[in-house]
Formats: sequence, structure tokens, C-alpha cells
Amino acid sequence: MSSRRPVPVVVWLQTVKHFRSDRALAVARANSRCLSTRHDRLAPHDDRRSTGSVAASSCDYRYPLPSPSPSVDFGDDRIAVRGKKTSEILRSWFVYKLFTSDFVVDNSLKLFSLAKRLMGKRLRDRLVKATVFGHFIGGESEEDMVSCAKKLASNNISSAWNYSVESDSSAVVKTEQEMREKEKMFNRHNQHYLKSFELSAKHNNARNKTRFAAIKLTAIVDTLLLRKLNSMVTASNQVFHSLSSSPTTEDPLGRAVSLELLKEKFPTVFKDTYRTSKSKTLNVVEWTGNLSLAENASRYAEILKGQGDNLATLSDLELEQLNGFVHRLRDMGECACSEGVRVLVDAEQTYYQEAINHMAVHHLARRYNTGPAPVFYNTLQTYLRVSLWAKLT
Repeated sequence: MSSRRPVPVVVWLQTVKHFRSDRALAVARANSRCLSTRHDRLAPHDDRRSTGSVAASSCDYRYPLPSPSPSVDFGDDRIAVRGKKTSEILRSWFVYKLFTSDFVVDNSLKLFSLAKRLMGKRLRDRLVKATVFGHFIGGESEEDMVSCAKKLASNNISSAWNYSVESDSSAVVKTEQEMREKEKMFNRHNQHYLKSFELSAKHNNARNKTRFAAIKLTAIVDTLLLRKLNSMVTASNQVFHSLSSSPTTEDPLGRAVSLELLKEKFPTVFKDTYRTSKSKTLNVVEWTGNLSLAENASRYAEILKGQGDNLATLSDLELEQLNGFVHRLRDMGECACSEGVRVLVDAEQTYYQEAINHMAVHHLARRYNTGPAPVFYNTLQTYLRVSLWAKLT
């Protein structure tokens, strides 16, 4: 293996096992290389409730931090094609051209269904596998995935492992039994994420290799609960905005709320801050930090009093679901720290995103980004205007 430092190219390890598998195959990302494994061929999992430590609040990397990589010339095509066959390069060109067509992108699901009617499912899937799947996905088993990662490593390219399962379900959990079944599923998904962290560490094990993995939070929590949490976070941000003042309205971080005003309106919510703060105001970061969904979800009830039908009131089932969600996140944090893996929290649907941002920044990052290098990275959908606010806050 080359002794040179690795080219900092992110290579997604992405599965084809989606709750919406047709869309996963039809709508692919044309700006990254993906490796894959099937959901049911990963290592055995444990259905029991996650038991992540709730006491740890710092992260010590198991391995030394990688040395800074030299500057990379992204105009050097040799890096991109090193180790590739001519057929693979031609396929990449074809897939790139395919996804630069507005017609194909806008009608991808319809075309996917049409191909099934004209060719049959088996022939259509073989065609997709030879083209789009073959370009984005590295294999259908853990063995294929490892083989692809080793091939990339031989060309001095690191890999980021992405077990890409997600949900957008609208099914309401009505009974405790239904909740238990869903919790088992979320715990299985979480075990696969932990496995991907271990594989990333194992196959990027040189001292100067940065280990990356990616997660989707909708794979490990009920999406209706996530929507409710999203509404709570969004509404609380609006409360902050209505109470705050800013000398420069274009600067979100310049906005602040007077502690005297907060004491008058919310005498108990920020009581620790009232007692210890040396400042006379509270900025948006401090506001959100005091309203951690993972630790202080009950505080939203007072903040959002009178703002709708039980907007900030979580039922016993929802509280238990939230508790399971937090434990799974802490399992991830402990594993990522242990294996020395940096984790990208993937952006998802906009009606979940405020809650995802909150958990990524105010729980995972605050809790585990305390060592010499970040462990968790939030991601932004930069095509959305609201991402500017997220970036600043």
C-alpha cells in the first residue's frame, strides 16, 4: 500500500435496503461513489434495549488524530480514475450524463415504473444494477463492500461507510405492543450503524487515515415523534425570535433575550442560567442549549404554553420512545469515540430537519465533540434558504 497520505475523498457506503427501495434505486446521488450491503446480510444484531452510557460527556479518540493531508489538486483527473477500468469510466460518464437531464430527474420514478412494465422486474433490476447501481453501489454483501474499500485503499482513497436506511412513515403507534415492535426494529438498525463504525475503523486503519461514517436519524426513531419534536423546536425558536432584539437584524447570533424578561415570563425554565450567568442576556445558542430535547423536553411545556393542542406535551409512549432514541444516540457516540470514527448526520426531509439539527448539534456535538477533533458533523441542505440560519446558529 502506498505510504502517501490519503486523498480526502469521501466515498459513501450505501445500502439498497430502504423503506422506499424503488426510490432508493431510481433517485441516486450523482456526485459520490457508493458501496453497499444488503440489510439482511450484516452481522447478527441484538434486539434488546440499547444500554449506552448516560454519564460520559467527553470523547477520547482510540487512535491518534491523522496528520493533515497535503493540498489536493482536484483538477488532477488521475486521482479520480486511478485503479478504474475503461468500462467503469465510461459507465461513470453515462450515469453523469443521465442525471444531468432535467427530464430524467423530474420523471425518475415514472420512468422506473415504466421500465418495470416494459421489461419486467427482473430485467429492469439487472439493467439498473449494471448502470446506476453499479456506479453508486459497491456490492450486495459485507464481503463485496470490504473488497471495494480495500481496492480504494490500495489507490490511497479513504472510505466513508453509510448504512442508508430511512423512514417517512405516517403510521400512528397506538399500543405499547406496536411501540415495542418498532423499538426492536430501531435497535436492529442501530446495531448495523455500530457495525459500520467498526468496519470504517477496521478498513481505514492506517494512522494517517480519517475514518468516516454517516447516519440517518429517521432509521432509529419513530418519524411521527420526530415531526412532533420538530414542531416543538420550531415553535420555541419562534418564541425566542419574538422576545429577542438585535442591533443588526441580519445577524442571528446578534439576537438576545433579556434575562429579566425571561424571569418574568418563564420563572423556572432557565433557573440555572439565572443563578450562574454573568451576562444580562441569553443568545440563541444558550436558549437552545437550555432546551435540550434529550435532557429537558419537559421545559417545552412552559415555553409553548397556549400555542396549540398539546404541542409540547409528550404522552407516556412518546416519552419512552424519546428515551430509546436518546439511548441509541449515546450508543453511537460511545462507539464512534471508541473506534475513532467521525460521523456525518445526514440531512433529511424538511419537516424533520429542525429536530435533526437540534439532536445533531445540541446533543451529539455538545456531548462528544469535546476532544482534539470533532466526532459528529451536522449536514446542511445548502439549496434551502433556511440553511443559512442553521449555519449561523
